Amino acid sequence: MESRIIEIATRQFISYGIRSITMDEIAGELGISKKTIYNFFSDKEKLVYKAVESALAHEKSQFELMSKQAENPIHEIFLHMAGMKEILSGMNLTFLYDLEKFYPEAHKLYIDFKKETKEQIKHNLIEGVKQGLYRAEIDIEILSMFRAETVDLGFNPRIFKKEGFDILKYQMETVDNFLRGILTLKGLEIYEFNKNKFL
Repeated sequence: MESRIIEIATRQFISYGIRSITMDEIAGELGISKKTIYNFFSDKEKLVYKAVESALAHEKSQFELMSKQAENPIHEIFLHMAGMKEILSGMNLTFLYDLEKFYPEAHKLYIDFKKETKEQIKHNLIEGVKQGLYRAEIDIEILSMFRAETVDLGFNPRIFKKEGFDILKYQMETVDNFLRGILTLKGLEIYEFNKNKFL
């Protein structure tokens, strides 16, 4: 039952935002009493922590699998963007804002995940340079940090207002421009060949 509660809570938090979902609504979706949830989680904060932990573990395993399946660093980015499309299609933009503002312990999990993401980007850049797909003179440290922060920026409601903002379009546009700034001619050929398939 505990894993089922986490699964439903995770889905609802991501779809509607954390603050807008009550323990009563989670219980209703599960067809159980709120008291049953409290048998496993003493308060909403603990449930949010477990939900975020579960969601990030799933994303991490998916990204690791994509990286193993990738034919080259450019293909790896395309696979990650396809995965991001799936995530963003059902995400409420207030999710990360709620996390940062009201649930600091759970938000720390996201910060740690973001650090790991930066290392993955860094590894991708190193491999891309080695394979002659990315320009040799790029500053890998700066660009890995820049790319990780650019992804995160799209979720900031203080900068991008919810109404009319297309987070998916934002992410696709930023990755397109990021890659065009670092690709060699060889890399550009591979990128253009695969682009329509993924973006």
